[in-house]
Amino acid sequence: MAKITKDLIVKGAQRMIEQEGYDNFSLRELAYRLGVQPSALYNHLKNVRDLEDAISLIALEELDKAIQETIRNLHGKEALLMTAKAIRSFAQARPELFRTIERGGKLEKSAALFVHTKDQLDQFSLTAEDEDRFTNAFHAAIFGFLMMERRHMLLRSEEAEESFTTMIALLLSNLHPTRRVN
Repeated sequence: MAKITKDLIVKGAQRMIEQEGYDNFSLRELAYRLGVQPSALYNHLKNVRDLEDAISLIALEELDKAIQETIRNLHGKEALLMTAKAIRSFAQARPELFRTIERGGKLEKSAALFVHTKDQLDQFSLTAEDEDRFTNAFHAAIFGFLMMERRHMLLRSEEAEESFTTMIALLLSNLHPTRRVN
């Protein structure tokens, strides 16, 4: 029987989800691939939710890194547009891993995604409450669009890129720079 750790279990589950799909994941198959009995997994996990949260955290960290790389040296509306595009690119390149973000993850961990958005809102005339509302709307629009795109629910799927960019542009059009008084 192989020596396993929580890290080995999580990485094996991540690999399996990305190869086989989120809906085809099973602990029994994971245990088989790791060369252990399914019950042995619970020596390292509290429950299945613990594993889902760990995989979701990996996905969030990788998405966060992709966003940071994409928006480096960008500011304001351009950074917000590229944040949205980085999220979409990640979802397209790694759809099954992205689903773990949608379906799981602890709020405090997923809140890291909001930091990139909120950091760009300082230059606009928004109250703190409106910054929160914009951030929620911005991410709800992105995640909602991606869910519809994945489920083939867009009216003109051949124009998905244009629709996505238009949606983000419409959201950004409501942001107005703060006027600086000398």
